[in-house]
Amino acid sequence: MNEGIPRYLLRLLSDLNSQTTRCRSIAVLVVAYTLAPEATYPTQLKEASAVLSHLITNTGRNPSDIFLSGDSAGGNLGLALISHLLHPHPEVTAVRLEQPLAGMLLYSPWAGFSTDYSSFDNIALDLMSPLALRKWSAMFLGKANKNDPESDPGSVSGDAYTEACKNDASWWNDMHRIVSDVFVSYGGYELLADSIKELEIQMKRGWAQGGGDPSRVVFLKGAKEAHVAQISDIMIHGAKSSSQVAIENWYKARLQL
Repeated sequence: MNEGIPRYLLRLLSDLNSQTTRCRSIAVLVVAYTLAPEATYPTQLKEASAVLSHLITNTGRNPSDIFLSGDSAGGNLGLALISHLLHPHPEVTAVRLEQPLAGMLLYSPWAGFSTDYSSFDNIALDLMSPLALRKWSAMFLGKANKNDPESDPGSVSGDAYTEACKNDASWWNDMHRIVSDVFVSYGGYELLADSIKELEIQMKRGWAQGGGDPSRVVFLKGAKEAHVAQISDIMIHGAKSSSQVAIENWYKARLQL
């Protein structure tokens, strides 16, 4: 795990809990899902789905008290889990919700595997590289060259669960019945910006078409920010960026702090 992630989460948790009452506190559960290439899709979705089911069924957590979050590949998994709740994956045990999850917050989600978007011209401004993304997506999907997994696999395609940006609006029509609020943060300088924008257009359209309140889906594009800037910033600068403050304010509003 990137060392910036626990540092970021601990600061976020501390700041939010400092504003809660004694009888109420916020906790973070980090899912240690199996990484590729040791395990390929849909293993990770099975694991995330099992954790959510455990929280609801075995610990008695109310879905309305649960926020789903993830960054980068974890954001990909978050989108896959929401898709699974909407359209159960044939290889993954279904999870039934009696009410919507409290919210979903994603940081620079890996919404698609194509490296042909014009935002990939930002290669000199971001932390990622097109070659690395192609190799990782091939490993994740089990499509890497078995004799030379580090070789460039070329164009890689997934499915409706792994490439959320490729789904049309109708895929998201009932999303407001699954999760009450959505916040997606990404950087204007990152390679994934165009795929996330593509996701934004279709998700917002589907959410509204299904009867959801459009104001409950927020995509924030951070000016001059690279991939998962909030996590990088805590390691480099320490001070909170405007997007970090916006994320905290979103949580506070949802939690009524």
